[in-house]
Amino acid sequence: MNTKYNNIINELVSIEKKYLKYFFKSDFDFRENITIRTFDLLIKRNKVFNKTINNLKIHFPNSSKIAKEFLLTHEKSPNHIWEPQTHKLLKILCKKKKIFFLEELFLEITHV
Repeated sequence: MNTKYNNIINELVSIEKKYLKYFFKSDFDFRENITIRTFDLLIKRNKVFNKTINNLKIHFPNSSKIAKEFLLTHEKSPNHIWEPQTHKLLKILCKKKKIFFLEELFLEITHV
């Protein structure tokens, strides 16, 4: 990942970690109203990023909410990508399988 963009993303995550606790129980969505809007202002749309999840290196554009959420995760080494409705549904449908989900595509990786 480009160092400039990596620094921006790290700074956004740091700011979010610092201030999110003040908005946690309110109706104000800090990520949507502050973090994502700032991300959109500072980082070109469709810039291709890469990130590793479960030892799998993924290259993807920052053109969707899921991609931005993945880039802005607070975890150094995430083991999943969280997109609430789809992820919850897939967990119910695939209880005995490990799945990987990104954007509109999901792949069955292994059977448990």
